[in-house]
Amino acid sequence: MKKTNAFIFLILLLWGCHNTDPSKTEEKIQRVTIVAVSPQEFRQPIHTSGKLSSKTEVKLSFKTGGIIDQIPVNEGQSVKKGRLLASLNLAEIEAKKQQAEQAFQKAVRDYQRVDNLYRDSVATLEHLQDARTAMEVARTNVEIAQFNLKYSTIEAPATGKILLKLSEENEIVSAGQPVMLFGSTEDDWIVKANLTDRDIVRVNLGDPARIFFDAYPGVDFPARITQVGKSADPYTGTYEVELAVHPGKYELASGFIAKADILPPHADSCLLLPIDVLVEAENHQGKLFVVKDSIAHLRTVTIRQVTGMICITSGLDPGEEVVLEGANYLTDGEKVRIVKPANE
Repeated sequence: MKKTNAFIFLILLLWGCHNTDPSKTEEKIQRVTIVAVSPQEFRQPIHTSGKLSSKTEVKLSFKTGGIIDQIPVNEGQSVKKGRLLASLNLAEIEAKKQQAEQAFQKAVRDYQRVDNLYRDSVATLEHLQDARTAMEVARTNVEIAQFNLKYSTIEAPATGKILLKLSEENEIVSAGQPVMLFGSTEDDWIVKANLTDRDIVRVNLGDPARIFFDAYPGVDFPARITQVGKSADPYTGTYEVELAVHPGKYELASGFIAKADILPPHADSCLLLPIDVLVEAENHQGKLFVVKDSIAHLRTVTIRQVTGMICITSGLDPGEEVVLEGANYLTDGEKVRIVKPANE
């Protein structure tokens, strides 16, 4: 009886192996999607950062020294061209102007008197010339006094903003001492950034760029290079470039920290692929799978990172097929089945 049961069990076992569903074995083949390799042109952006400022930033000061009488504006305030920004106490300056005018009037009288005496042959030509010189000197002193009086007030040189107040009312300031920092908003905003010697040789005047500010997430501002430094900073060894920014409908403020992507004019040719094809990457080396005759072959390539894509500079040939989806589950030499992407 035991031999009969064993014989029946063996028959059932052989029958089960004979009727194994071939589709189940077929399911063990890894399904993958591929992307064809083709040469493309791209421009590798230069990433840098800088600080936003007005194209025209000036330190405003008085022509003469004195006591500040008033500063009727505050930091960050927008002003129109010609607006009074600060003024000195004019008591002393006006007194000097009057003194110069009175000295001029006396010099005119002296000249007229000497001229009459010269006509009567009483005064010599030398006396007349000295009187004329004294009169001209007095006239010049009046012009100087009027000029000093005019520049004893500070007016906005253009429409703009008060970026920084450096003095306060009732302070004594000397001639030329900065009272405030003014930024014009009539000109373009600029971003000053620094580039290494490796990048400075890749850019030229007029090259396009994109500017990003934390104040406006997701918004990129168009810009162009307007100045390129020709000498390195002695402390950092970098070269300064100036980017003119177009604000469009957005309001900008001096001091914004900017991130910039500069696009050089010269395009490079390489094999451009999605970054998802990589299964490993370290420095400029990466690994991916190439499909040939339904077999996945692990390949080492040289890469250069691009925004959202990778540029393959060696290790692949145009026309080869690279695994895009399913690569993380493959081993070298494994058989694969190519399927269409789910979104097709």
